[in-house]
Amino acid sequence: MVSWATLRQANRTRIMLIVAMLVLVCGPVVAAPSGALAADCAIGDISAAINSANSSAPSSVMFTLTAGCTYTYTGPGTYNDSDSQPSALPELTGHLILHGNNAVIIRDSAAPAARIFSIGATGNLELDNVTIRGGTSPSNGGGGIANQGGMLTLTNSQVVDNFAVGGFGGGIVSTGTTEIQNSTISSNTASFGGGLANLGGSMTIDSSTIYDNGSDFGPAGIYNVPTNVAATLNLVNSTVVGNTGTGGIGILNLSTFTAYNSTIALNSTQGINNQGGTQDLPSTSTLVNTIVANNVGVDCDASLTHFGGVVDNGYNLDSDGTCGLSAGNHSLPSTNPQFSNVGLSFQGGLTQVLPLSTASPALDAGNDAVCTTAPVNSLDQRGVVRPQGAHCDIGAYEVIAPTITPASATAQDVDTTVALSATATTACGATGTYCPVIDAGTVTFTVTDNQQNVVGVPVSGTVSVGSAMALFSLPTLAPGSYTITASYHDAAGVYGDSVGTSTLTITPGPPATLTLAPGDTSAAVGQSVTEVATVKDANGNLVADGTIVNFSVTGSNSTSGSAGTHNGQASFSYGAIVTGTDTLTATAVGGSTPSATATITWTPPVSTHHASLTIMSPFTPMMQAAVLTGANGGTPSGTLSYSSAAVKLSQVQLAALVASGSNATVFGTARLADGTTVDFRLDVTAARFGGTVRLRLSNGYDSGNVHVLAVRVSP
Repeated sequence: MVSWATLRQANRTRIMLIVAMLVLVCGPVVAAPSGALAADCAIGDISAAINSANSSAPSSVMFTLTAGCTYTYTGPGTYNDSDSQPSALPELTGHLILHGNNAVIIRDSAAPAARIFSIGATGNLELDNVTIRGGTSPSNGGGGIANQGGMLTLTNSQVVDNFAVGGFGGGIVSTGTTEIQNSTISSNTASFGGGLANLGGSMTIDSSTIYDNGSDFGPAGIYNVPTNVAATLNLVNSTVVGNTGTGGIGILNLSTFTAYNSTIALNSTQGINNQGGTQDLPSTSTLVNTIVANNVGVDCDASLTHFGGVVDNGYNLDSDGTCGLSAGNHSLPSTNPQFSNVGLSFQGGLTQVLPLSTASPALDAGNDAVCTTAPVNSLDQRGVVRPQGAHCDIGAYEVIAPTITPASATAQDVDTTVALSATATTACGATGTYCPVIDAGTVTFTVTDNQQNVVGVPVSGTVSVGSAMALFSLPTLAPGSYTITASYHDAAGVYGDSVGTSTLTITPGPPATLTLAPGDTSAAVGQSVTEVATVKDANGNLVADGTIVNFSVTGSNSTSGSAGTHNGQASFSYGAIVTGTDTLTATAVGGSTPSATATITWTPPVSTHHASLTIMSPFTPMMQAAVLTGANGGTPSGTLSYSSAAVKLSQVQLAALVASGSNATVFGTARLADGTTVDFRLDVTAARFGGTVRLRLSNGYDSGNVHVLAVRVSP
């Protein structure tokens, strides 16, 4: 195997050639952490776990760090790894599963130079939820972690502020198999590969961000170089952005590199530099569904490639036309990706991303056959389900198109405002995918009638925790249904525009006025009177169906009832017992309880022609009657007297006699013992022996059926 020292010298010469061809933009070199950090937990615990794993091979050992703890290497002793480099921890030759529990493993800035982790050829290190910080390799490389032919799995973690002085991979160097998932590699520095260096190994980076790493020469982000075997680098749903330094290249590839749905942008000299290659080991950088854009200098440089080059596998985008993209491959050469102005930021998930704006040509421009299968697996870097739109977006970021659902609302036509609200939700996939709560943007509410005319003035509300609300000023609207259109827009361009509709129902207000029809009227006893109450609100609109109207009758007759409105109206019908005058009052329930009255005059019925009635009763009630009508009916003649313990009638004035079979009814007026005049009704039924009478007065008196000695009715 070629030594790292030989590789370092050979690549220094090669990179110097590249540097001579570039317009260099120098960036700051990140300094090591300064000041001693307090040791919250003992780093010796991790050393013990490594030793246990080494002695337990091939069985694995699991070790969980204390939550939120900082494990600090302060020296003075160091371990020598198989490459004779100092390390803060023993070299791992067994299988260790280390659950970080959000802990930090750090080298104190005053401690001797030492990398943090070293993995031997038989070692297997699984790290999750941990931060590796401040490691320094004085020569070969791997300031944070050196994987020397073994296996490294890094998940949900950060490798930051590590150094490889004059070597490879300030954050991580690997000659073995390395898998990085949902992790951040940032602010690391090396001569070659400030963030990562893959030397003849296999490295897969998934849903991770490589940013702000620096280098003395060429590759600031990732260096992929063969040894005597090919180096394989796969970049999936990941972002390589803002890497700086004298070289400032995002990715320098001399072997086999493939990018799937990734974003390589804003690096200080180049996005991708592809060079070298032999007939047996060609150097190829294959792009699919990937953005390489807005890098200082050029996006892609393959000028020093001998065998291979940058390969357009379709549906890619570059901003300067240097990546050899072809529209025939559905790619977008020389196209501004139109990133969102929020820049690199957390938009959900565990790593920062470079969001596309909603105007980006990368939206819906990806190859669904790639983004919905392995290794992209229908997700973006954050875990957002792809596609959100008609097709997948190009790059690591899928623009979320929220589903806007305005709530239906109800208001009365007399209201001046109504609260309108909407929810903003996102499409979610299987358990474990990222389903963001929309917490940005505005929703504009517009109300239209059934002719699509806008009514009132549209209002807007800010989305907070997935919902928005605004107070809409109501113009005078007739009761009925109107359409609420909720239009979502995020000025930052992080989320896509969306529209949803619902219904605003305007109902009548509470009762304000009531009228009666026909109002004052008259009818004969035996007929029925119907009064219709029409109830309206303050705007003159008919009230809602079911509004209760109470009716009461006082005067010569008394009764009551209630009815619910239909089309704003409620009716009440009644008939009279006695003649006279009634007052009918209708009162609506609710609002200002409006009411109205009508005077109902009840007249006697038409007398029966040639009718006669004779009553003889010497007992209580004492009665004597001889009443008859002529050929034309009319007002009867004769006499009628009635006296009981409760009532005595005098000065009787006969008004009508109605007879049929053995039944007769006499209507008239009379004076009571107290001098008051009342209308009376006397119902008579003749029987074989005697008969019954029932006297009812307009003052409410009712004798009930009383037996009398002799009754005769004719005809």
